Amino acid sequence: MIATDRPNDGMVQSILMTVRFMSPPQSGTHDATMADNGKTFVMNIGDKLRIHLDYSYAWSATSISNPAVIEGAGDGYYAFSSGSTTLTMTGNPTCLNNTPPCGIPSMMFTITVIVQ
Repeated sequence: MIATDRPNDGMVQSILMTVRFMSPPQSGTHDATMADNGKTFVMNIGDKLRIHLDYSYAWSATSISNPAVIEGAGDGYYAFSSGSTTLTMTGNPTCLNNTPPCGIPSMMFTITVIVQ
């Protein structure tokens, strides 16, 4: 509620009619797939990045160039501060543990994340 000491002043009433209360911004969720390899994601602080890569590979995050920008959690990566970082993941084929091991090569997945 907004109150004024000039309820009959047309100018004050006109200004008060333009005031809008807004909800806090909602956090967004971004999804990255193999098709996004090499691409850039622009996110806001509080956004979540989910990684959906080929299930026939065992993926591990090998590096985050600026860990102050995003941090990994069980269900994705969260944008914590403004800046830019590169997320690189390595995938080894699950059949590499078979006897004999398969000859499928490992893969690398890299994206750039810019947090505003």
